[in-house]
Amino acid sequence: MKNRYKNIIFLSLAMGIGLAVSFASMAKKSAKKPVAKVVAPVDTVFVVDTIKLERLAKIAKDLQFDQENISISGKLSVHNGSDSSQNVSKLPYRLIKRGTTFYSSLGLTETLNANGLYIYVDKGQKKILVSQGKKITAQNILPDMQQLIKRMKEEEYQIRENVVNATENRISLLNPNHIQCKEYAIYFDKTNLHVKGVSIRMSNIDDPLNAKKDKTVDFRYANTLADASKLMSTRILRKLAKNQYSTTDAYKGYEVIVRM
Repeated sequence: MKNRYKNIIFLSLAMGIGLAVSFASMAKKSAKKPVAKVVAPVDTVFVVDTIKLERLAKIAKDLQFDQENISISGKLSVHNGSDSSQNVSKLPYRLIKRGTTFYSSLGLTETLNANGLYIYVDKGQKKILVSQGKKITAQNILPDMQQLIKRMKEEEYQIRENVVNATENRISLLNPNHIQCKEYAIYFDKTNLHVKGVSIRMSNIDDPLNAKKDKTVDFRYANTLADASKLMSTRILRKLAKNQYSTTDAYKGYEVIVRM
């Protein structure tokens, strides 16, 4: 259980503090070093639909995380076609960020970065890891429009929009033959363009053309996060001496591991 959470924790932070598996991050890396990709031969000139691309950029404004204050909650699901042990369904997720202080929870794990400490709690293992506080470097979801067009051409992505239901649409960047990320999609409200969810479909690096082995990560946003202030003031530890801590009553019986 612990390993499974560790393997998907980067996805939770990705959804909150920069979406590390986002198209922008992937494209930035590929701009520095060409990405090997398996693509079907084409005879037509690659054309970017700039109208849909501008629409995507407008919708993605909800996903800009270079802000001082962020409050997010929702459900995270992962389906790994090559390793079912990594699968999770509708795992509760919360993230609150206030400047350099943040609190996040994913399933049975909690993370608090405050007062110079980074605290990771595994409720399943009843262990608390304490280290020095971390500086959060947020990353926006999409680069500027010209850079995005350039990278889409380089990576041979197409942009698609389709209807999900009466109130929701889905817009995506798609390359079913890409060796890393085949699809990056945003679900949004038709009326106000607010983001309802994000989905990423990644290739199996050893068998990228086998769609059955793809890994899909879906995050669906909840409407509100009413207990944000309470979560930000979560007390996990009491300081006894330098690099020595005990737990508060809520975490009684947990092993504290200090790595400064």
